[in-house]
Amino acid sequence: MNLKAATLALLFAAVGLCQSPATLKVSGKYFLRHVQFTTGPNNNITDARSIFGSIVFGDTTWTFTGQQTIGVAAPSSFTATGAFSLDPSGHLSIANPQNTKLNINAWYGAEAIVGSTTEAPDNTFDYFVAIPAPSGVPAYSNSTIGAPWSMVALELPGASTANVRNSGAFLTLDGAGNIPSVQLKGHAAAIQQGATATQSLTGSYSLTADGTGQISFAAPTDPAAIGILLGTSPRNLYVSATGNILMAATPAGHDVLLAVKNTADVSPANLNGLYWSNGFRIDTRGDANSHTGSANIIQSLSIAISSTRVHQAVTPNHQYQTGGGQFTAAAGVVSFGATSVLPGRGNTFVSAIVSNSDQSGYEIGIGIPAPALTGSGVFVNPQGVVNAAGNAPVGNPISPGEFIAIYGSGLSTQTLVAPPPYPTSLGGVSVTIGGLPAPLYLVSPGQVNCLIPYGISTTAGVTPLVVTNGVTPSNTANIPVAATSPAIFSNNLTGLGEGAIVHLSGALVSASSPAVAGETLTLYLTGLGALQNRVSDGSAPNPPAADPAISPVSVFIDGVPSPKVLYAGINPVYPGLYQINFQVPQTPDHGQQVQVAIVTADSGTGEITMFVK
Repeated sequence: MNLKAATLALLFAAVGLCQSPATLKVSGKYFLRHVQFTTGPNNNITDARSIFGSIVFGDTTWTFTGQQTIGVAAPSSFTATGAFSLDPSGHLSIANPQNTKLNINAWYGAEAIVGSTTEAPDNTFDYFVAIPAPSGVPAYSNSTIGAPWSMVALELPGASTANVRNSGAFLTLDGAGNIPSVQLKGHAAAIQQGATATQSLTGSYSLTADGTGQISFAAPTDPAAIGILLGTSPRNLYVSATGNILMAATPAGHDVLLAVKNTADVSPANLNGLYWSNGFRIDTRGDANSHTGSANIIQSLSIAISSTRVHQAVTPNHQYQTGGGQFTAAAGVVSFGATSVLPGRGNTFVSAIVSNSDQSGYEIGIGIPAPALTGSGVFVNPQGVVNAAGNAPVGNPISPGEFIAIYGSGLSTQTLVAPPPYPTSLGGVSVTIGGLPAPLYLVSPGQVNCLIPYGISTTAGVTPLVVTNGVTPSNTANIPVAATSPAIFSNNLTGLGEGAIVHLSGALVSASSPAVAGETLTLYLTGLGALQNRVSDGSAPNPPAADPAISPVSVFIDGVPSPKVLYAGINPVYPGLYQINFQVPQTPDHGQQVQVAIVTADSGTGEITMFVK
């Protein structure tokens, strides 16, 4: 394998970002549902509290007015105020309404604000969704939302994980306040050990002029013997200003019900481009988590690449995660592993787990299109700084020594590629990251590829990035930073699929040359961070030599840890290229294409596969 040619070619791997004018500003009234719970050592919920009502955003502060439910008590009036800040990328930091000492890690889009408190110091998990409230003109009524909808729900009856239930359905609101027969699919921890079941039910709704109302579902008509998969208590109903999202909450409960309008012109083919998403998960085995981030859906390839910040009950408790793979679509549902994704108008979607392949998992999520960004002059797209190996979208951190791709416009007047050692100026273009000059591999009008300087601080949380073309600097993009941000190079240039993994002979691991248990392989990646013996930025070790990464690294093959990681550090020949030498474990899926995951103390990636026999 020609490592130099292969590696440099892979650095061009990236997903183009469509740009159109957009002004990002959060203001005015939103309807809010915020569910928050804390788990104890036995996976029991020690504290549950939920609010619903209206949040009004001013210039830098917000005010919430509504009701709060704590545990199994009756709801009571609740008000709160706090601060918020909006980054040009669309990232939004909001003081947690139920604990203003913590911040909601959120993302803003025209359809909604979605987020969660990913930096909570304990096992507190939450789910935050705010939809823009209608202006009142024209007035809303039952007929306004008379349409087919795709719905998901997650409920915690009695504020107990033992009662958790998850469901999804297509339903029609008839415009006159009725919900005809609904085929609900779901599962519950207290029903059939979490196995998936279906139920038939009906419902009703009412909507007032301001976009608020009530929605109710009757008890199921057929399999009542197995219990109820969707609660029958009346829920407060909220409709978004766009008319594309419904949100409902039981006043005395801890639940989330979300629906997206799903008319005849909506299909899975509408899902494409960059999305903001959030979710939370209750696992009857104890693995609760809440998360928020982005996903790049590439419809033409039927793939999705995600970047999330996760707060989880298992170690490590806070982690950046990237993942992705193929999805399938049938009967209006996009299936991504055990998760069912239901698309709606406005390119929105809702998601839930209603699959027998994950009987212990209960999740809910929503996705909204990210706002498109553009700028004049030398412009760095704040959403367009990505890992050059995995193409992990915005929100994924950068780390010392990582290869990244920067997208924008007016970044260069020409296209040039530099040989190593990589210079800090190429064709009159330079890049500073954290105030330090970055070594440049590629410059072009719409894209710059460079290395992160080893000297950047990884404790600041975010770091500024600026591209200068000639004497003209770009806008400043504020990029998350972490000690590591691993991503394996892929062979198909998407960041997904078969990885750049070779046998000791140098031959590529493939379907015709699979790996075997006990064999030592080498995989090539970026993002392992600082080295024990720091090399010069843009250069390989001189003389060529191994230089291990400081952060410990684990390799997993289909979830099974490698028995030996012999080396994880810089490649001794090519600048910016890292490698891991590891032993293949015995996995239950030998003979198939299996997932390869890299995990460090603060980041993990599971985008790549390889063949084993």
